[in-house]
Amino acid sequence: MKRISLYCVVIVVLGGVLGWGIRHSDSLHTGRDTTKLWIPPEALNMGTIWESEEFAWTVPIENHESTPVEVESFGTTCNCLSIEPKSFHLGPGERRDLELKINLTSQVKESGNIAVGLWARVKKENRKPGEPLGPEWKINGQVRQVLKFNRRLLYLSERSELAQPLPVHIIPIEMVAPLESLSAQCELAGFTAKVQGLKEGKPELHLCSVTPRGIGPFEGAVCLRPVLKNGEKLPVQGLQFEGQIVSDVEAVPPAVQVGGGARGGRRIR
Repeated sequence: MKRISLYCVVIVVLGGVLGWGIRHSDSLHTGRDTTKLWIPPEALNMGTIWESEEFAWTVPIENHESTPVEVESFGTTCNCLSIEPKSFHLGPGERRDLELKINLTSQVKESGNIAVGLWARVKKENRKPGEPLGPEWKINGQVRQVLKFNRRLLYLSERSELAQPLPVHIIPIEMVAPLESLSAQCELAGFTAKVQGLKEGKPELHLCSVTPRGIGPFEGAVCLRPVLKNGEKLPVQGLQFEGQIVSDVEAVPPAVQVGGGARGGRRIR
């Protein structure tokens, strides 16, 4: 019995030591000394916002070091974020506003949550021991959608130069919020865009080609401007499209493009 009791004591002690070691290791990891560039917590939470391809957000950053810090660049976890300025010098106690533009359409999860990682690449002389790049932050938000499409890039397929104008393309639109109006404008010459069926609750985008196009690829965009029932104008929604006009006369396969041959002394073509 004494031996069993001794084993129990040893197990309890080892478990306590192991638990302390894990907690101590975690505290060391999370408490890694980094360059003291500070961003207010409220500036990292965008709150609930409407979906937009270029959502503007300002983030103040301050130098809490006793020495100057030079930020060489910024890194992000996606290509949906642009930052200005990209590099700057901050003296002790100085503050600089970062102007962010975020494409909210590319990183939103089904729940509507968006989270984008951001870190500063600090000049090597300013980094703390063991700090690879610089301090890191995460920008969070809840995105509200107003329109949904089956796809945001529409391919109009290849068409013969003689089969013009192109047929009308109809794109169904799902409204997530009730709208008072929804206007459309095409940014490619020779095309028009119009929304129909909004009052019936089944809006469709009609994309029309009105003038013949030359041979070659083309691409364009449609801007949709939604307005809520209360008159609030929401951010512009974009829809991309592309296609190609090809020559009406083509050899298929190309090997048939050969000259005439001789047969029985006569040349045939």
